[in-house]
Amino acid sequence: MARVLVEQLFKEPMSDEQLSAVAKKLDSCLEVRNGMWRRSSLSLDRLRMVCEFEAPDAQSVRDALLASATPFERTWTANVFAVEDYPELLQKLQELTGQDAAKGVSPAQSPTAVPAPVSNAAGSQRVRFE
Repeated sequence: MARVLVEQLFKEPMSDEQLSAVAKKLDSCLEVRNGMWRRSSLSLDRLRMVCEFEAPDAQSVRDALLASATPFERTWTANVFAVEDYPELLQKLQELTGQDAAKGVSPAQSPTAVPAPVSNAAGSQRVRFE
C-alpha cells in the first residue's frame, strides 16, 4: 500500500455538509479500489485541503476522485515522517505544547472540548479540530 496525498482548492469555503457529501461519494469509490481515507487538513479559510489516503497507488486514488466527481488539483505518493518516530523530538514537542509526556494529554484538551464530527459512508466519524 502507498500513502497518497491529494491537494484540493475550492472557489468558496466548504461547509461541513459539503465536506460530508463529498466524503460519502468518495468513500464508496475508494473502497472498490482498495483505498481508504486516513486524514485531512482543511485550511482555516476552508478554501484549501490536503487529504491523505492508503491505496495501492496514486492512480487508484485519482480514479476514485474522478469516478466520484471530486475536484482535485494534484495527487502524489509520499513517505510519511512523524514526530512520534523520534523520541527526542516528541519530548521537545510535548514540552513546547505543555503536554504531560506520560499521558500525552495537554491541559487545553479538556473532556468538555468536543470536536465537530464529519461522518463518512462507513459509519465511522471523521473529526475536524478548529
